[in-house]
Amino acid sequence: MLCLVGSVALAQSARIVLRWKEVAGASAYELQIARDPGFVEVVLQTRSTTAGYRWEELPKVTHWLRVRSIDAEGRAGEWSPPRTIAVDSVVPEVLKPAEAGTVTCGQGVEVELAASKLVKDYELEVSPSATFASAREMKQPGPVFSLGVLGPGPWYVRARAVDLKGTRSSAGPVRSFSVRVSAPRLKAVADQVLGAGQVQLAWAEAACASSYLVEATNDGRDRVSVGAKDAVLAFKSNGAGEYRWRVAGVDEHGTSGDWSTEGVFHVRLPPPVPRPEAVGATRAELSWAPVPTATSYKVELLNDQKPPRPVAQATVTTPSWKSGDLPSGFYSWRVQARDARGHLSAFSEPRRFERRVLQPLAVPVFAELPDLFVSHPEVDLAWSASAQATSYEVELDGTPLPAVPTSHLTLPPLADGAHTVRVRALALPAGESPFSPALAFFVGVPEAVDVAVLVVGDEVQVTLLDAKGRAVTSSTPTLTMKQSWLGTPARRDERWVVRWSAVSDDDVLTVVDRNFRAERPLHRPLPTRFWWSAGVGGVFNGGAEASLTGTLAVGWRTPYFRRRLGVELRVGVAHAAGSLPLPGFQVVGSAWLLPVSLLANWQQPLGSFVVRGAVGPSVQVALVSVSGASTTGALPGLEAAVSLSRPVGPGRLELEVGFSYARLDTTLARLNAGGVALRLGYVLDFELGALARAGERY
Repeated sequence: MLCLVGSVALAQSARIVLRWKEVAGASAYELQIARDPGFVEVVLQTRSTTAGYRWEELPKVTHWLRVRSIDAEGRAGEWSPPRTIAVDSVVPEVLKPAEAGTVTCGQGVEVELAASKLVKDYELEVSPSATFASAREMKQPGPVFSLGVLGPGPWYVRARAVDLKGTRSSAGPVRSFSVRVSAPRLKAVADQVLGAGQVQLAWAEAACASSYLVEATNDGRDRVSVGAKDAVLAFKSNGAGEYRWRVAGVDEHGTSGDWSTEGVFHVRLPPPVPRPEAVGATRAELSWAPVPTATSYKVELLNDQKPPRPVAQATVTTPSWKSGDLPSGFYSWRVQARDARGHLSAFSEPRRFERRVLQPLAVPVFAELPDLFVSHPEVDLAWSASAQATSYEVELDGTPLPAVPTSHLTLPPLADGAHTVRVRALALPAGESPFSPALAFFVGVPEAVDVAVLVVGDEVQVTLLDAKGRAVTSSTPTLTMKQSWLGTPARRDERWVVRWSAVSDDDVLTVVDRNFRAERPLHRPLPTRFWWSAGVGGVFNGGAEASLTGTLAVGWRTPYFRRRLGVELRVGVAHAAGSLPLPGFQVVGSAWLLPVSLLANWQQPLGSFVVRGAVGPSVQVALVSVSGASTTGALPGLEAAVSLSRPVGPGRLELEVGFSYARLDTTLARLNAGGVALRLGYVLDFELGALARAGERY
């Protein structure tokens, strides 16, 4: 089966070259060209021994062709599918500019077409629109068209040709290209000193540019882009370093052109400007004007000899430095600035000073001054006078004040807050004392940052504290509780005292003072460690008559569980009597009981009431008498009790329900000393010297 490679290849002369793929085993090929697709009007039938044929004619209408192979025995294969030979004039190919290529704005543009001997005239359409609206048409016999200078933006061209017979071809493929603004040429920029003003960036104007885009970096970082209308820009550097910059022109459509080559300039830190030295009795304080963006300074102190010898070097973060003790003599010093990126300035011009031997003066001593001032507009200072002193220099918060001739000074009105002062004596022509120790004081009402809370029985004591742990006494806090209610706070020394009327013995106290707010959980402890009670009542044990009983108890509250857990020792007395009639006579008996119990108890305050539960072993000593005969015995047992008390007078009135169990068999009688007891008593709390605790802190 024959397969054609292509339909037609139009050559540069008046002939058509036909080619097809070779067929294995074919010794020849038979070719037919006809005017119709049915190959009725055959205009050419020929054989070729190669897989190609040159037809020397150039048809004026469309023709059809087909090919088949002939083997060595003369047998023909099947015809290939028909292919057409299109009739058209030669369409010249666009050689320049390249597809999607760029042309520098301001330069002439040439369009070159492929030359052909079949073409009489070449036609070219040029338009800034892909639809060729308002296209510019050009016609000439040569294939090279000069378009002149085109405006910036995209452009499109397409070509036609008029062949030797005068036939005009259809338009060829569209070729696009763009005209871009050329890269500007930068002008040199001199190095600058930081803070000396703006840097003038300039460049040569680029053709077709309506504005410019400037891009700059500092040490390869901090990239910024700035627009400029003209070919100059005032640029403000934000720090020292190596600046690289480039410029691109922007056309009227907003399209950026090519970037220029990078320009480089350096911005250096200015050297510090030294200030006059403050030379003291043994040391010198050096200072200089701060340098913008500098984060540290290197100070060099030299002995002013020939050659100078280094005395000290230091790196500081502030624009001042104090030397150590210096021998008398002449010195010079200089300083260098450094920023956060490690850029260094040049050293400052050296300064020279003399450290002279000064006449020593006594150090002044401040008179007593309160540590805290409240809303004082002025502060009066006084200090001890130094012999031979002609004036005194006071330093307030690190800033020297004008010298005063006397040993007292009224400070100017001060802002609220902490302040420090120190003073030294001066004498003319050459004498001074060291500065006195700094005196700290506070002006205004300090802010509370913490609170100390103390609970003493039903009383809550609140102390506001400032940042130095001092009591803030000039501000009244607002005190509230979530469950209970509080009385009106009263000032007591440095504390605010308020009565706690408790609904519960566990509550939360809220303290508010201006911008300060704190919450403290509170637990009201039982008032003392020790208590004693006395009570009277009766014991009921089934069918027997009630026996009168009296108790006396001493209790101790342990320090555990906020004194809820305790122990108590209870001693009591009870008397019971009874008779039993028998035939002929009557038996009369009586008993005295002395119970002694050691109980563990738990006491729980509930508002103004206290509930106490107790349980533990007991021993009852019994004296039994029956019809004149008597005996004694001891019977062990168990006692439990629950009581409810509330404040009445100096103590608490208590109602108790108890239970005890004890049985005793004697030679005279069987004794049941147990039963349910009901007692009414009175409880008093007391303390024993150093064992007492005043309250609990929170």
